[in-house]
Amino acid sequence: MKAFVNKIQFRKSSESLKEDDEFFLERKQLNSLHSYFSHSLLYLERLEDAIKNINIMISDLNRSLMLFFEQEVHLDIVKHVSYILDSFSDVREKTTSRIAKSRVLVNNTLDKIKKLQTLCIKKKNLGSSIDHYEKKIRKLQMVPSPNQKHLDKIIRNQHKLNIVKTDFLQHHEYIKKGFDIVLENKTNKVLFDARKVREV
Repeated sequence: MKAFVNKIQFRKSSESLKEDDEFFLERKQLNSLHSYFSHSLLYLERLEDAIKNINIMISDLNRSLMLFFEQEVHLDIVKHVSYILDSFSDVREKTTSRIAKSRVLVNNTLDKIKKLQTLCIKKKNLGSSIDHYEKKIRKLQMVPSPNQKHLDKIIRNQHKLNIVKTDFLQHHEYIKKGFDIVLENKTNKVLFDARKVREV
């Protein structure tokens, strides 16, 4: 299965990032992590492909070696090559297992990052909606001698503004908690496990 990198969402998150934004440093770190883990998936995929190619090569070598054993040709070099191939099998199994675990961890972390990026974009849109309703209400309140219909319109817009403000505050709390999870707790373990794969 080919690694999929959500470049559109990453680009939207990067384009909407400004230095005077709230959570600027956290979002900058988040975008960096998104880039790192997206490339890590591609790296793990290439490593898997390399191991598959090595498996094919080992199968071919084993078939060639079997001819020597079947004909009872006792050459030290044949035994030595056979020992090397067997030794590699153990390393290959451990590496394959670590790659699979790392891919799960990386994908889980990427999912959390994508959700956070989506929340940040939604929060920004909610902020724009707050500005919109506040301006609209101010404009309506400036009308001299408003009738009941006009007052009802102000009440409706005030109600919409309150709903948007509540959503805005909820998104703010979700984002704060999300940053704590991704940037402080979970990521360190993922980075550690990814390094272990590279050390094999």
